[in-house]
Amino acid sequence: MDNEDISFLSETQDLIQCITSIIPCLLNIWRSGNIIYMILSCKKRTAYRRILMGLSVGDLIVTVLIPLQSTLSPSETSQRAWAIGTDETCSAVGFFQQLSFMNAIYCAMLSLYFLLTVRQGVREMIMARRYEPWIHLLAIGYPLVTAVIGAILGVYHEVTLGYGCWVANYPPGCGCREDDNGECCLSPMIAWMFGGLPNVPVLGFITVVISNVLVYCHVRATIHRSSRYNRATQAKNPTTKRISFSLRRTSTDSSIHEAQAQRIQMVASQAFLYASQLITLLRSAMLRNMAALDYDAEDEASLFPLMLLGPSFSHCKAFSIGLFLFDHPT
Repeated sequence: MDNEDISFLSETQDLIQCITSIIPCLLNIWRSGNIIYMILSCKKRTAYRRILMGLSVGDLIVTVLIPLQSTLSPSETSQRAWAIGTDETCSAVGFFQQLSFMNAIYCAMLSLYFLLTVRQGVREMIMARRYEPWIHLLAIGYPLVTAVIGAILGVYHEVTLGYGCWVANYPPGCGCREDDNGECCLSPMIAWMFGGLPNVPVLGFITVVISNVLVYCHVRATIHRSSRYNRATQAKNPTTKRISFSLRRTSTDSSIHEAQAQRIQMVASQAFLYASQLITLLRSAMLRNMAALDYDAEDEASLFPLMLLGPSFSHCKAFSIGLFLFDHPT
């Protein structure tokens, strides 16, 4: 593809895209930074907080990348309005773009955490000793290894659809169209290996769905049992000499069951909010999948609403979700 055809958006559209992403990204940076600071300054160390820490770091990487993607594209070849970068800065963006997959994986692992602790009743100590090391190894190891491999192979170039740099145009000058002179591109296959089927990010999304369905069913059954227990205890009318003791015991048992039900319901709400945060990554995934299906810069004008609203919606939503999540820690 010729350099002149890298973008079919007008300069005004490019500027609008850059400007509208700044404020949501700043808000999300503030949110992620606060969560990281609170976790580091808190004396309580739990598997939940450490997983949340990893999720916040991944989210911070994603957020910082968004306003820089078009700016750090190579100025000599890119048609983006504010492109002042080089091939090296583009490669760096691609590296961190691949590393940011840890955000999606940590979302999935957090859903798995809720499934194990809420539904299966796994204790915090067992969770930290038996499961947590594998969670961090997968969430950090997979994106880091693939990011390093991509940098060594030199597969990171400016993408042909959307903003930024990732796996594209590899080998350089490749193309399988009739008007292309180079060899067929390997970048679509590598992109699927790095971030598509049947790999960890997609399996992570499936994990989120299944885990939260199971948590929902468990919470629903628990709340139903608690309500039935409370109705049964309230219907009792003790007539023995131990009536005062029985009433106190009934009141205590009812309070315990109610507190347990409220805690489980709160944890379930957190689990569903983390799952919804994963949805904010779908916009970027959609663009990358469309690029793999031969959508390119010629289609950007028709896809501009998706490109424009994606970052703003995603990070405003993630920002509001994050405030609730850390205000209600487990």
